[in-house]
Amino acid sequence: MVRSMGPISEVDMTYSMDCYFRQSWVDKRLAFKGAQDTLALSVSMLARIWKPDTYFYNGKQSYLHTITTPNKFVRIHQDGRVLYSSRLTIKAGCPMNLEDFPMDIQKCPLKFGSFGYTTSDVIYRWNNERPAVAIAEDMKLSQFDLVDCPAGNLTDVVYKASSPFDRYGKDMGKMRRNGDHHRYDNNNEDHNK
Repeated sequence: MVRSMGPISEVDMTYSMDCYFRQSWVDKRLAFKGAQDTLALSVSMLARIWKPDTYFYNGKQSYLHTITTPNKFVRIHQDGRVLYSSRLTIKAGCPMNLEDFPMDIQKCPLKFGSFGYTTSDVIYRWNNERPAVAIAEDMKLSQFDLVDCPAGNLTDVVYKASSPFDRYGKDMGKMRRNGDHHRYDNNNEDHNK
């Protein structure tokens, strides 16, 4: 879930977002039988279980929220399914075309995948039971209106790699400038009045 977005910088061609990043996978070694359907693990147990080495391809700077404790959790289901969630702030690159400024529409992708595993080891898939990305109802953008958030996937073939690398992308999102900008013509002297 995207909790907030911004700032969006045309100068740096970046955007920032605060989100809950959730991943799920099955590890049969963690399957169990018992009265509870799920077990919540402490953060200290995270170091003892396998996790995908997910990273953000176009990330410029990111961090995990840690006040008052690290903002992450793990839940294990009886069948060995693991849900791993963390609250992140991500600053990512967004190549912008400003030809139509101030009436421009920008697509700002968030691309993520495995850092070291190939598609022989790890394959990322969207959970089709719910929207790929949920947006907080109270989220506001000062410069843009969020128009769309399409999800997709890409598989990169890296030269000399034994297997291709899986990469997922999410346009975060398609944004249209909201019209709060004024256009001045330097040749028009009336703009100073």
